[in-house]
Formats: sequence, C-alpha cells, structure tokens
Amino acid sequence: MTLAHFRQQFDPILFATLKIYQMRLPVVESSLLTELLRYPEQLFQGGKRVRPYLASLLYTNLGGELSNETLRFFSALEFLQAFCLIHDDIIDEGETRHGIPTLHRYTHRQLQQKGRRGNCKHLGNAQAMLIGDLIFSWSMDLARQGPGNMLVRLRSQELFFRMIDEVVIGQLMDVDLSTRATATLTEIEQKMRLKTAGYTFVKPLEIGASLCSSSARIKRFCEEFGGALGLAFQWQDDLFDLTGNIARTKKTCFSDLLTRQQTPYTHHIRT
Repeated sequence: MTLAHFRQQFDPILFATLKIYQMRLPVVESSLLTELLRYPEQLFQGGKRVRPYLASLLYTNLGGELSNETLRFFSALEFLQAFCLIHDDIIDEGETRHGIPTLHRYTHRQLQQKGRRGNCKHLGNAQAMLIGDLIFSWSMDLARQGPGNMLVRLRSQELFFRMIDEVVIGQLMDVDLSTRATATLTEIEQKMRLKTAGYTFVKPLEIGASLCSSSARIKRFCEEFGGALGLAFQWQDDLFDLTGNIARTKKTCFSDLLTRQQTPYTHHIRT
C-alpha cells in the first residue's frame, strides 16, 4: 500500500472525524472565533500522514484489517501531530506551515486587522495555544476508542500516552538547549530520538503492531528500524532548514539558526 493509496482511504475519515468534533463545540457569536476554530482544517490539509501510515503498514502486515474503525483510531496520531505543530510553531516563532500562515501568526494578523485591543501578538499566541489544546483533547478521546478487546485497547493507549511523554520531554530538551551557547552531540541525539524518532516512527509502528501482537521481537524491530529511520529523517529535516527552498519545504527556513536550535549542523557551525 503506497502512501498515496493510504491517503485516499484515510483522509475522508480524518476530515469527517474533525468535522464531528467541530460540530460538537458550543456555538459562539464571535465570527472571528468561529473562523479560528475552522482554521486547523487548512493545517490538516498539508500533513504528510507519516504516523498513521506507518501504524497502518505494520498493522496490516501483521494480519490486521484496515477498517474505518481502525483508521479513525489512527487519526488520533494526526490530531496529536496538529496539536504539536501549533505549539511548536509558537515556540519557534514560525511564520508559515504547509505553505500557509501558522495559526498564531494568522490570529495575530486578524486581531490587528479588526482593531482589537491589547497585545495582539501575545493574544494571538494565547488563542492558538487554546485551539491546540482543544485538538489535543480530541486526540486523547480518539485514542481511547481503539479497536479490539479491552486488553488490546489498554495496550495501544499505554503506547499512545508514553509517546506523548516522550515528545513533550523532547520538546522541553529542545527549548532548554536553545537557551545554551553549546550542547553536546549526545544531548542533541537524545532530543532527536525523543522528539522525532520515537514520536514519528517508533511509537506509531508500535501502536499499529499492538493491535495485533505483543511480541518482544516485533517491539525490537519497531525500536531499531523506527529509531534509525527517525534519526535519518531528522538529519534531513535539519539540513532542509539551512538549504531548503520555502516554496518546496512549505515552512520558514533558517529558523534553527534564528531561534538558536541545537542540531548537528548548527552545532558544527557554532563550534
């Protein structure tokens, strides 16, 4: 199953699920808030779907049937990713994401254009954070609705929650390292393993596998293969930050240097 074929199956369920959660929200009179609450639909449009795709690949290769229920469960990974990106863009002061303004930057501009009072930049960040938190809540709700019996659901939920722990610690390390003049390559690699390799590759593979198997051998495969693939992915992503074309990468370039991120490349530039 190619990624393109997977997206044909997955995307309609992803957007239908997003629409269900949006329709459950309390109706507000503010047209601006209504617009902001719909803005994540555009952010979802540009996602690569790497995490649910990897989960689905291992799940089906272990004998699982890719039903609508299973795809809806895997959409929790994409909801969590949207939450992480919204918060990550605030932390990194990113201008664009998937070729459109980041949520906090878009909100900031809307507040300014409408002549709203107060510190519009700060309040734009605040509104984006709150919408990100809302999407995080939806991801948690989806994670508890996994397919299979209670034991299988508990197993997949434990992996999902552990993945959240790892990515948050990885992000904390990322912020901490950005406040320091130097960092060791060991620290940088640990951050990469937690923030990218585990979150994007290892844990999605493990979550997909957990619906069919609790094998220690499969777990080792996820850790070794996913870990190596994740580090390679992050090395490439960090390189694109320095050499990429914004029209191709669809996100702000040179942000690692501007925000004093510690990557293997900035480490060598600074030392």
